[in-house]
Amino acid sequence: MLAEHRNNPACNDCHQKIDPWGLTLEHFDAIGKFHPKDHRNQPITIDVSLPGGTSVDGITALQKALVNEKSEFFAKALVENLLIYALGRELEFTDAETVEKLTEHFIDEGYRLKLLIVRIVTDEAFRIK
Repeated sequence: MLAEHRNNPACNDCHQKIDPWGLTLEHFDAIGKFHPKDHRNQPITIDVSLPGGTSVDGITALQKALVNEKSEFFAKALVENLLIYALGRELEFTDAETVEKLTEHFIDEGYRLKLLIVRIVTDEAFRIK
């Protein structure tokens, strides 16, 4: 089915970007239970190239790729989502500076969640929400 999607020009653009991420998680079912074999009792082997060219052969390699190549994206996404939760509203254009400042501190302080939460609740955006 994946090959069909990749061969269809209408589907290929999206599937070449999303399929590798999903395939690296093929060992896990819907509730996160690990399965070394598929429903036909065949071993599950993973060898994919992520968008950007990094090759991964399982969840450990995916984790390393994310840490090495996507940690700043992760940091910003976490800051944005915690800030949305803390403020009780969606972020606006005027929050961009706060997000950038909090993300920079989060990275500089070694991705320490406790320090990020303290920074969020002591930020002016939280105090005047």
